[in-house]
Amino acid sequence: MSGATRLGTTLVKGRMVNITLSESGPGYTRLGGAIQLKLKNAAADMVGKRVAAGKVFGDDVLNKVTEIRICNMTHPSAGDRSMHYSVEAWEGNFKLNDGHVPEDESKQTVSVSPALLVQEWTKN
Repeated sequence: MSGATRLGTTLVKGRMVNITLSESGPGYTRLGGAIQLKLKNAAADMVGKRVAAGKVFGDDVLNKVTEIRICNMTHPSAGDRSMHYSVEAWEGNFKLNDGHVPEDESKQTVSVSPALLVQEWTKN
């Protein structure tokens, strides 16, 4: 969990998975202490519930994930105008996939993992 602050856990397929807030990434450093605790808790709760329900990532990711990293707090982006959290699914030091968790649950979609698809293809 280097570079991330643990916010909580969620139960995914019978395993406890850490929910974290990224402290840095390409082109940014986050001052996590400047974000109100209630906002961080709300983000962890929403993200955790959606991931656990299988609404963010498919089984290919859910069977392997050990950490869900919130990389961006709620925001709109050029690719998704709805307010959403940007998240990453990790297994140890390997990023499995990226996803969005919109504030409006009716706009939620499941992300397919290109990295895992390539891994499965190369095994066969």
